[in-house]
Amino acid sequence: MKTKQRETQSRERSQASLVYWISLAEAERRFDVTRGQLIARIRDSRFEARRTLCDGDLVVAVSSKELADEFELRPVGSFQPVQREDESGALEAVRAELQETRVSRARLEGELASSEKIERSLQRYTDRLETELEQSRKQAMTLARALGRAERLAASSTKQLAAVDRPSRPRRRAWWKLWG
Repeated sequence: MKTKQRETQSRERSQASLVYWISLAEAERRFDVTRGQLIARIRDSRFEARRTLCDGDLVVAVSSKELADEFELRPVGSFQPVQREDESGALEAVRAELQETRVSRARLEGELASSEKIERSLQRYTDRLETELEQSRKQAMTLARALGRAERLAASSTKQLAAVDRPSRPRRRAWWKLWG
């Protein structure tokens, strides 16, 4: 029996000396205190505070022991602050606007993705047309060269034929030989 009491007392002492460092938002939720009160006590050096970077954000943490000494814990079921009706209406409006913004963003992202697909498709089609145009130009140059050769060959053949097919003129006799 005495060993159980000793264990319980040592556990209570270790928990009493144990200090947890909690953020200001967490302290607001768990203790009956506002953010302004916490900041005022930190400035007055009544609370010890630690500043740390967490995912690029500056987080200010306060000692749970000092909070427990000065403020009471909120009951277990009341961690969430109660919202007034005008705040809940405004909150619903902000949520609806956020949802609309998310939907429009998703729609725009979809349009962007489809426009990128169309752009890639058009680029492939343009590349194919440019390749075909280049091949057509090469064929046109080849045909032009062949036509030029054919025209030269035809011209030289025409000259050769003209030289061969000329009817020979009858030789003329000199005029003095006509009477004689």
